[in-house]
Amino acid sequence: MKGVKKVLKNGFVIIDRSITQWRWYHDSNTFRVFFHLIVTANYEDKDFENITVKRGERVISYPKLASELKLTEKNIRTAINHLKKTEEVAVRTYPKFSVVTVNNYNQYQSGGSQTAVSGQSGGSQTAVNRQSSGNNETKINKDKQINKDKQYISSSDKSDSVCVPAPEPKKNKPSQSQLEDDFEECWKIYPKKEGKAEAKRAYLKFAGKDPDLKQKVISGIKNYIEEIRITGKTYQYIQKGSTYFRNEHWNDEYIVKENIENETNFRSRNPNDEPF
Repeated sequence: MKGVKKVLKNGFVIIDRSITQWRWYHDSNTFRVFFHLIVTANYEDKDFENITVKRGERVISYPKLASELKLTEKNIRTAINHLKKTEEVAVRTYPKFSVVTVNNYNQYQSGGSQTAVSGQSGGSQTAVNRQSSGNNETKINKDKQINKDKQYISSSDKSDSVCVPAPEPKKNKPSQSQLEDDFEECWKIYPKKEGKAEAKRAYLKFAGKDPDLKQKVISGIKNYIEEIRITGKTYQYIQKGSTYFRNEHWNDEYIVKENIENETNFRSRNPNDEPF
């Protein structure tokens, strides 16, 4: 964890106020995981085993991130799945570990905000330093006008900065009848058909904001069914349909064969092989 401590102690993080409009801003676990990935990603290329972990990337496993953030492995899986869904990060899986890429790590190095939140070593205080250079302010105002549809999270260790793009513009909404048909297709494969009316209301609410929801829900239900099969979960412990749809559980990352193999392979590694 030497590298992680160095970044957190010596670096600083710049956050634009528009981060409050980010989709995952109020999801504390997803926000923490993403922020942690930003400040712990490599600021220069490093060799690890038989690959090169590039700038803006880092080696992870669910157990390792769970330990670093004091969260459960399921919390980590769900957060990573959220970030992949909105393309904040990309994940490459290897037999013994995975590599997370913070998308656009280099593209927005010169972007940022006037509010710098700087951690102070040796204490629990946080200093908020306002920067007011005339040239910087002119550039910031120009950038904000050009990039008014983007949200920013910037991180720096000396010269490092990153920026997170906002989700892509919304697509045209399908008709109400099409949404209802889509729900019926999803409901048909759900394993515990209880609370259909509430489930339908929830689905139509979320589908109005996401025209691609049907495929995401179907994929999530199939993964949930696979987890039920693998874990041997009995019918009484399967979530009611109303609970599943109301809480958007299709975004969860479930226990499937691929995840089990990845976790088993990672746990078999020599802990001294960690790059940080």
